[in-house]
Amino acid sequence: ALLLRGICTEALDGTTAAEESFTTCISAWPACHLGYFYRGVTRQTIHRYADAEADYSKVISLRPDLGIAYLNRGMVRVALGDVDAALEDFTTAMAKGRDDSLSYFWRARAHALLEHPDLAAQDTLTAMQRDAVDDEGWFQRGTLKMDAAPEEAAEDFRRALRCNPRNSKAMRNLVAVLADHLNRLDDAIQLQLEFVRIAPDNLLARASLALLYARAGQRELAIEHINAVAENEPHPEIYYQAACCWASLLPSVEGDQENALKWFRAAVSLNPKLIQRADSDPDLASIRTLPDYARIKENADGLLNP
Repeated sequence: ALLLRGICTEALDGTTAAEESFTTCISAWPACHLGYFYRGVTRQTIHRYADAEADYSKVISLRPDLGIAYLNRGMVRVALGDVDAALEDFTTAMAKGRDDSLSYFWRARAHALLEHPDLAAQDTLTAMQRDAVDDEGWFQRGTLKMDAAPEEAAEDFRRALRCNPRNSKAMRNLVAVLADHLNRLDDAIQLQLEFVRIAPDNLLARASLALLYARAGQRELAIEHINAVAENEPHPEIYYQAACCWASLLPSVEGDQENALKWFRAAVSLNPKLIQRADSDPDLASIRTLPDYARIKENADGLLNP
């Protein structure tokens, strides 16, 4: 019951309570690997990588045949900078039954970090060809395919969502591939509307919906949604989406240009690195040649390269 409660709590994003449940489970059944495994997953989710590594190592000591434990430990070791050990974990995971797309994706990443370009390319190709076994695997495989095979990428994101309808990364990427790669803007809007209904407190999702409305020329809906979030949430990504939204409405009504620049300036002041993304973002094309944009860029470059 404690293990089940922890799993259910984690699914509802109650990570602290979930960790407590798994710790209690470990105290009651220290010889069972499941409590350590799920506590490791919880700690990995909240970026407590050293603690997660310790939990996965304990799982491996109890169940040395469990490929997923090696795979997960490899992921946290990448985050901790121990890439050589991570590479060994990914290879071991494959030998112990986890020779799926996600394992090859992560081993490719480790090879890339260790500057093994040929091996990284080989594993990336295999990752694109192998089936996945969970939502994260389908998500990562779809991400690899977005540019070269967007239809296949969209199907992989749908598979991820069938495995886990709460996978917001897969939802975002499916919307992106529909809108940006397949020119299916109406489908992207309907999907984003569903996302907003599922997660009404996700303000970034609503800002993204506003941008889709702006691209579709639905001015009133775009403004309604972007004003509802940008005025109330001081977050650089939301400000950036607001700038894209107003810029996408141009040329339209007097004041749109000023609004686009206002929110763009606010976004870059909070995160100067956004200027690198903005320089090639098609949503900002209408303001990129303006003198004010150049001044914002100059200020951001000064902060990034003092």
